[in-house]
Amino acid sequence: MAAVIEHVRRTSALPEAAASVALLGGFFLLGYAWRAPDRFVLWVLAGLAALARLLVRRRRKRLQTGSWRPVPGGGFEAPRQASLRFWSWLSFVAFGSALAAYYGGVVRTGGPYAELPPETVFWPAAFAFGWYVRECLRPSGLLATSAGVTVGRRHIPWPGLAAALLDGDNLVLELADGPGLRRAVQSRVLVDTTQYAVPAAELHWLIQHYLLFPGDRERMHTLPTRAYSLAG
Repeated sequence: MAAVIEHVRRTSALPEAAASVALLGGFFLLGYAWRAPDRFVLWVLAGLAALARLLVRRRRKRLQTGSWRPVPGGGFEAPRQASLRFWSWLSFVAFGSALAAYYGGVVRTGGPYAELPPETVFWPAAFAFGWYVRECLRPSGLLATSAGVTVGRRHIPWPGLAAALLDGDNLVLELADGPGLRRAVQSRVLVDTTQYAVPAAELHWLIQHYLLFPGDRERMHTLPTRAYSLAG
């Protein structure tokens, strides 16, 4: 398990944090100069962020041109799409800028600080911030090693994995019966394949291969030939 966790990489958030502070501060000063931002501006910012969020999923599939990459010590990683973190940051900045401009106007006019901005901006901003923090903290990829499959922070040993199925955009990992496993509560793990730069068929193929051929798990340094796995 320690070897698996060692290969999980995260990207520094310092450049994004610096850009966020600069942008939010700029919008605060803009709102302060306007005294109070027009609510139409808040709606425009909220609409742009929502539209961008809807377009993300459609673009993910077109960007899935990568492949599994080997990791030190044996195993393979399916890297997450870099655009996910970018869009999460952009969504946070869009809604956060609307809030910053709003409170800049509140400070200038001396209005009541307890008054909340429109709910169309306040709550989406809180959600966008949570999404951004999640993308910063979560591991960078899906890992397949000789010890098992790691999805996010969850490690599934090969003996605990019964089957790997592909259901549309989801990779379904069926869990095997084991001590303490309440199948009625959690008998499968759903993996959204559009998060990764590797196509869904490739994700399914590699995990299925090592599930069917346990002997190959000890030499996970180069990708197995697809013809061999299909012939088997």
